[in-house]
Amino acid sequence: MKFKILSVLLLCYTSSFAQSQIHSHNDYQQTVPFWEAYAHGATSIETDVFLKDGKLFVAHEEQSIQPNKTLEQLYLYPIMQVFEYHVMEAREIQWMIDIKSEAKTTLQAIIKALKPYQSNFYPNNPNGVKLIISGNRPDFKNYNDYPNHIFFDWQSDEIPTDLSKIAMLSLDFANYSVWNGKGKIVTRENIALKEIIEKAKNRRLPIRFWNNPDSKSGWYALDQLGVDYIGTDQPAKAEAYFKNLKRNTVQIPCGVTRYQPTYQSDNANKPIKNVVLIIGDGMGQAQISSATIFCPDMILNQFKSIGFSKTNSANDYTTDSAAGGTAIAMGEKTNNRAVGVDVDYKAQPNLVEILSKEGFKTAILTTDEITGATPADFYAHVRDRGMKDEIAQDLIQSDLDFFMGGDRRFFRENGFNEALEEKGFTVVDTITNLSQSANKIAFFAGENSLPYIREGRGDLLPKATSFALDYLKDDSFFMMIEGAQIDNFGHLNDLKGVAEETIDLDHTIQKAIQFADENGETLVIVTADHETGGLTLPHGQLHDHELEGDFSTHDHTGVMVPVFAYGPSSSTFQGVYENNEIFHKILQALKIQNQ
Repeated sequence: MKFKILSVLLLCYTSSFAQSQIHSHNDYQQTVPFWEAYAHGATSIETDVFLKDGKLFVAHEEQSIQPNKTLEQLYLYPIMQVFEYHVMEAREIQWMIDIKSEAKTTLQAIIKALKPYQSNFYPNNPNGVKLIISGNRPDFKNYNDYPNHIFFDWQSDEIPTDLSKIAMLSLDFANYSVWNGKGKIVTRENIALKEIIEKAKNRRLPIRFWNNPDSKSGWYALDQLGVDYIGTDQPAKAEAYFKNLKRNTVQIPCGVTRYQPTYQSDNANKPIKNVVLIIGDGMGQAQISSATIFCPDMILNQFKSIGFSKTNSANDYTTDSAAGGTAIAMGEKTNNRAVGVDVDYKAQPNLVEILSKEGFKTAILTTDEITGATPADFYAHVRDRGMKDEIAQDLIQSDLDFFMGGDRRFFRENGFNEALEEKGFTVVDTITNLSQSANKIAFFAGENSLPYIREGRGDLLPKATSFALDYLKDDSFFMMIEGAQIDNFGHLNDLKGVAEETIDLDHTIQKAIQFADENGETLVIVTADHETGGLTLPHGQLHDHELEGDFSTHDHTGVMVPVFAYGPSSSTFQGVYENNEIFHKILQALKIQNQ
């Protein structure tokens, strides 16, 4: 029964590869020979074989032979089980037997051992395993003397004319390159590798190398070169890498004409009338870099005042959005899941409350639910981010003049819209219904959270930002804008989604910078509450605007995140500091004392 269960898994592993396939080198050294490589997508499996005392043993050196590790037990019997449980049609597979003992006698022993299993091998079975003899082999001129299910490995760049019995070209990587998998292959070696690969392909002969770098960088380089079978001692890791390679290698159009800031008010020593705080949820340095390859002149690349924020919460090295946003909103670190309260769960004033008392109009825009952790940090005070009803009540009672986010269904079904209207809000659900004459505006832009860019959200956030800036421009104002779904795609380990949402946020930042240049009295701050996904960017093609990403987790990380500032007193935000210092730096720039 365990093989039936395994067969279901095998069928779902074969659809996400790049052009190269996995060759399980020295497969017998795996914890479970054959099955481990096969279950993890290998289409080529290599076995070293010795003939000793009339028996075929699987081993790398003769002195390491173990009596129970025979060719039949480790390979012939499992291959028979694959056919017995009818999973072979899922993909073609080849089995390379590397003969370590004398060629002719060992090969004859192999042919004899295969007789009971011949129906499992190609071409006797058109869907069978293709057997390739490597290592010590008989003379080429004698290849045709062997049965039709015996093929051979060729190990010279002088490829013969007759390939009827040759199934693979195997070469020593070290003969073409000294590259160890770090950095890049030098040009002359790259040319040599391309030439031999092209030569093999012109002869329709699959090619593999041995002694190649066995790492993600090595696999990527060989795949890019067009190597047919990539040798690895780590088939499980290679399978995971190739499975995600296509998904996490992306190309995205930039889509917007970039704006060049004037810098006339940047870091000017003059009063600040307005503050726009923009939070990319989960947006670390790699997320920004991932967007930059598609939009090289992103507005974020134009900032001159840059710092770093340490995002740790009060009770954990790795923060969540609730604690990360609260530190920025109220100037104190707190425990994970806490919203607008300190470590003793006592409410403390946030920027919206403090600045409203100073005569500022206030606004929040988010692509999340409006009761989501980050927006809630700027108006609510609850012990736990999951207290949605209490957060909604705090929103109704808040000092906000404008908000946009999701939660349309939640507010409608719980009768909260009527309470908002009693508080003077005009409740709208489309951007076309926004009115500059409304006293206060509640804009529910999604039933739950807002759609992703890929689901058709379009330029809603940049447009809503432009409206809100115009709506509030006659007064001093504080505005918090959150690009929430960078975080969502970080959790999903979806590089394309991360880059799409980061580019959209950059379009939104551009609207704020344009306003700041026109206004001359507006400070714009861009940061993140934390990084999500442990994203790294190991490879890319600058000229093709193509990028490969690699995620180390589906959760948040504790790395520092950048802080960008533009406008009067922007240099206040340079340096490295705790995330709660952003709150104090905003008040410092505004010359407001927090009582």
